[in-house]
Amino acid sequence: MQTRVPMDMIAFGQRLRWFRKARRLAPDELAELANYAWRSLKSPGRRFTGSWIRLMERGSEGAVHTVAYYRIVALAMALEIAPEHLMTHESRDQRGEVRY
Repeated sequence: MQTRVPMDMIAFGQRLRWFRKARRLAPDELAELANYAWRSLKSPGRRFTGSWIRLMERGSEGAVHTVAYYRIVALAMALEIAPEHLMTHESRDQRGEVRY
């Protein structure tokens, strides 16, 4: 079972785009590199695609609120960075929690 990480998807997308452009990779090239990392982790699940990378970079358009931890690790391995650089945890305000 994979652990899912609730994240601020807009910030995640911005970081993903920044690191991808810093490495001068197209979304399809990043997806290919991430698939190699994904296979090395021996994780089950769907392959990375260029369209999934572009969707994440657009902040998932409100469709996705969590990402599997091992997908973040595979992306980080492909970008040669620590996974923590991509993770952007949600704040309480984004989850709808009100603190009095």
